[in-house]
Amino acid sequence: MEIQHPRCPFCHTGVEPAHDKAACNRCMSWHHAGCWGEHGSCSACGGGARLGLIEAPGDWSLSVLDPSPQEARGAQEVQAAPRLRAPGARTRCPRCWIELTQRRYEGFVTQRCEGCTGEWLTPGACAGIAVRREVLFSDAERRAVLSQIYGPAQRRVTRGLPCPDCAAPLSSWLLQNLIAYRCTEHGVWLDAGDLTRIQILVEADPQSLEMVLVELGLDGREIPRR
Repeated sequence: MEIQHPRCPFCHTGVEPAHDKAACNRCMSWHHAGCWGEHGSCSACGGGARLGLIEAPGDWSLSVLDPSPQEARGAQEVQAAPRLRAPGARTRCPRCWIELTQRRYEGFVTQRCEGCTGEWLTPGACAGIAVRREVLFSDAERRAVLSQIYGPAQRRVTRGLPCPDCAAPLSSWLLQNLIAYRCTEHGVWLDAGDLTRIQILVEADPQSLEMVLVELGLDGREIPRR
């Protein structure tokens, strides 16, 4: 089995578990510690803060749903600027409005924004990536991501974010500090780092997969294996 490691956006080589590393607190891009130090900030999004390595809660049986989802949504929503999509236009990032580029990740095709590093993919691809184990994460990486997911709510839902394919407003779902946007006809939009967050969440708490599948409009029989 080929093991894929996150690629450092500064030197474009793999960031392996044994390496000294740093993750961007904004977009979750992993860097070699030396590359971060040389550049002085995140090479992907320009963020200057590293993700802190904080111990995550030990009881993964606790629900990661916000205890007051309606209140949280009301407090964490922002309005997207309206955008119009011309007939036949190419698929564009709903945030940067630049053309998305295809990439292959864990055997599935996604479309990635080279500006904000968000991902546009089908619900099936999202579920398939969530249950695969080709990209390996270290204990430190898992603790860092899970502490962010389970920590105090900081993320803000953007209302009216346009579908990259049809420009209709995307619906959103919020799992504490993990947000996904979905068009029932075309796919799922994940902001920078959220695909990694879903992978680590499902790996740490397999019971959370059922909740993710419900939000994606899938059931367990619809998870593709490639």
